Amino acid sequence: MRTGVALSLVLSSLLASRLASGDDAAHDSSAARGWVGVQQRDVWGLTESRAIADYGADVLGGLWLLHEHLQPIVDVGWSRVFGLQNGETIDTFRAGGKLAVGCAISHESIWVGGTLGLVAQAGWLHVTGTSLAWAASPSVSGLVQGRVARRLLVGAELGVEHSIPALEWGAVSIFHAFRLQLGIQLGVLLGDPVPE
Repeated sequence: MRTGVALSLVLSSLLASRLASGDDAAHDSSAARGWVGVQQRDVWGLTESRAIADYGADVLGGLWLLHEHLQPIVDVGWSRVFGLQNGETIDTFRAGGKLAVGCAISHESIWVGGTLGLVAQAGWLHVTGTSLAWAASPSVSGLVQGRVARRLLVGAELGVEHSIPALEWGAVSIFHAFRLQLGIQLGVLLGDPVPE
């Protein structure tokens, strides 16, 4: 919760500074606009020929730049891995970001693009005496975001991700291969509202 509040304050400050610079662009794709929200995380992959799933949630924040062709996105999240052979419990934590490139269409009510992402990933195996396992997790995805009712954002992201290296604790290991990732976003727009 503190992370989401801090993220909202930072983005609001950036948007306020742009608006104060004298840009009168209330109904223009160059207007200062960003968002904060949450994303459901559904990820499926294989670990040693066994199908596993990784379900959780992320806190996200983005800012549209360069006439809304560029969108840096901050990403902090948690998830839990299901489907392990011996029923182990593993939680994963992520912090990093994505850079999305695209454009606004349909009178600025829809934004479409593609993203390249990189997060630091920590895995926690719930067994006494084990330590956190660390990896870098790059991703590539397509992103569609609908901006509705002037202040709401609803989006969907579909792509693939990987972990380098795999997360390992002795005989237990996960995330050896590429994984399919689906995320549903729900957020609030900051800055100039979308024109009706």
